[in-house]
Amino acid sequence: MMQFFLGNTTWTNAMNYYLEKHQYSTATTDDLWTAVSEYIGGSLDMKEIMDSWTLQPGFPSVNVSRDYAQKSISVTQQRFLFDVENNATEYIYHIPLMFATEAAPFTSTPNLVWMANKTLTLESTELPAADEWLLVNPDAAGYYRVWYDDTNYDMLVAALSTNLSVFSVTSRSQLINDAFTFASTGLLSQVRAMKMTEYLNMEEEYVPWKTALNAFYYPDRMLSRTANYGLWQAHMLKQIDLLYSKYGWEYNPGEEEPTITYTRQEATKEACHYGNKDCLGKAYDFFKSWMANPDVNIPTDPNHRETAYCYALQVGDAVEWDFAWKELQETEWEAERNRLYRAMACASHAWILNRYLEWSMDDDYVPRDKCYYVMYYVAYNNFGRYIAWNFVRENWGRVENRLNQGEIKTVIKAIVAGFNTEFDYDEFKAFRDSANNTELYSETWTEAEETIEGNIEYMEENYDEFVDWLGNLFIKKITFGSLY
Repeated sequence: MMQFFLGNTTWTNAMNYYLEKHQYSTATTDDLWTAVSEYIGGSLDMKEIMDSWTLQPGFPSVNVSRDYAQKSISVTQQRFLFDVENNATEYIYHIPLMFATEAAPFTSTPNLVWMANKTLTLESTELPAADEWLLVNPDAAGYYRVWYDDTNYDMLVAALSTNLSVFSVTSRSQLINDAFTFASTGLLSQVRAMKMTEYLNMEEEYVPWKTALNAFYYPDRMLSRTANYGLWQAHMLKQIDLLYSKYGWEYNPGEEEPTITYTRQEATKEACHYGNKDCLGKAYDFFKSWMANPDVNIPTDPNHRETAYCYALQVGDAVEWDFAWKELQETEWEAERNRLYRAMACASHAWILNRYLEWSMDDDYVPRDKCYYVMYYVAYNNFGRYIAWNFVRENWGRVENRLNQGEIKTVIKAIVAGFNTEFDYDEFKAFRDSANNTELYSETWTEAEETIEGNIEYMEENYDEFVDWLGNLFIKKITFGSLY
């Protein structure tokens, strides 16, 4: 952060000055701040600025609210906490407020204003016009999060959808990450955060996509067994289409940057997850080719191997699954065994998953140390969640004897991760009360209850608005092109 607001050259020279001044001697943190202040000529009190960051806990969040009629901006800072209700202690940080505008998007030296109080009001002819967006902390150069008023959010969303290249890759990722982070605190609605990702059907870079996919994991799980999951699935198929079409399964070893390889992995995995027919077809074809010639590895990039395994077994049946099981028994490579253990939990046939869980109880099939592994991944499969739940309840005594306390906690956590109805909650509490050794697993039960309660609250607060947003997108998509 210091490097950004001082500039690279000044920062480098100031560090050299500090090192030369204190060479062959001891130095304290204050000596560093003093040296930097001396080098830059005392224009900034670096000790006062940096003590507010290094001697106080956490980091700040900044709320930016614009008065469009008066062309002014009100800025408020507070320590960032996920639990905003417990933000009782007031900390004040010296914040370098850097900002870019629609008229002056990005420069090496963005506009900068220092904020050393709880609130700050900016009034300047250099501020953006009422119909122009404002971006604070471009490139996430400062160690703080930013959230805006709804109008500015709308303008940022529109700008991303019109010309995403106006924003750097880092800033695009930052906008998504900040929006979903504030949504998780309740300061921003889930739909407002989702709108920040509407432009992703044009995004080709890894970092913004990875940021969004991390944020999508939770709503995807919450929607997975609702009547409106199809809307979410159709939306995501449209969003991922460009990325999958550009990167797909093809791989050029030795010719790719690592981020391209990562992007290719995410594109194929997500396209298959949301049901892209070409992706699922290729995964299945790769697997069948491997079955025809098992002495040779599956004919795809090693980075895609697990995706191919998983989705081939999802669309296949017992023939494919039994082949994977045979390969699991024969392979000498631990990494390959783990890939296969995970992939076999992707099956979509209830009887196959039940057999897999049953085999996990028997050392002749699954070693004891892999038992919880099997149960965990079956529970994380949308097809397998309730199969695993029923199995644990019906076989609790066997599960207790087979798994240790920590492993049981991990499996229960995986199962309840998708529980979001009062019916789920009642079923869980009934099992908890009937289970053996209730006190022994008190921490497990408490954490599971907190998870379910949080999921129920999320659905109550977000589901209807979320579905309305998806419905509006659905209308747009069938107006301007096929939904699928």
